[in-house]
Amino acid sequence: MEKLPKDFDMSAMKVTRDSIHVACLIDLAQKRFPWINERTPMTVTTGIMTFTPDSKALCGQLPGVQGLYHCSCCSGHGIMQSPIIGKVMADLILDGKTKYDLDFIAADRFFDLPGYQERADIKRICYDMYSSYYGKVERPEVVPATQLPLPA
Repeated sequence: MEKLPKDFDMSAMKVTRDSIHVACLIDLAQKRFPWINERTPMTVTTGIMTFTPDSKALCGQLPGVQGLYHCSCCSGHGIMQSPIIGKVMADLILDGKTKYDLDFIAADRFFDLPGYQERADIKRICYDMYSSYYGKVERPEVVPATQLPLPA
């Protein structure tokens, strides 16, 4: 994030419908939903996935700020989690409580945790988590055909 300009504006990021990535997504969507075609109105949006040191969202009321609730850092899973997160947030805002255990996504769970107070430590932890989030990618060993065993 430090490499982004100080005046960076997420809303200024644009992807066009004729981008190869978007075209592939539309093609796949058409296979699942045949009524989608080139005239189907749609908006293509972009965003940067946000991560926390444990890859779990930050949800709840911001401590010390009455009435300010937030839900962020869903690590790319927000669209899948949104139905239950919406219910949980509605419970919290309307009733001040919910029947769900929210300790693992509590917005303040890192506030007093040793090793999570300095920006450099948080960056290192997030970097370590993000670098292995999708699993280790290994290139298969390439064996020259001349070294392959011959069939018996």
